[in-house]
Amino acid sequence: EEVQAASEEVLAMEKEAEVGGLEASVPVYEEGTFLAHRSAVASFATGAAYIATAQILQLAALACQGPVALIVLAEKGAGAAAVGAGALGLGGGVAMQSLPLALSSAAATAALGLAA
Repeated sequence: EEVQAASEEVLAMEKEAEVGGLEASVPVYEEGTFLAHRSAVASFATGAAYIATAQILQLAALACQGPVALIVLAEKGAGAAAVGAGALGLGGGVAMQSLPLALSSAAATAALGLAA
């Protein structure tokens, strides 16, 4: 009986030590959970900032590309008009050759808001 009582006492002491260890580890686990949550929130905020910045820069790029596209379209349209007029025998020469340059300059001036 003494052996069994000693065995039960040892078992009880082991359980108390285990409980003490678990109680000591709870704050560590809680702190780890808190840090992981904070890191996830920071990572999400960084991703959201990258996406917002990309959207703003894409809009800025589109705003810069618009006037350039107008100039290119004006040059293509003027060039096609000059070729069509030359094919029909409606003129050509210096006046028709300077038309694309005049149209592109006018388009650039209008696109940049420099028109007087």
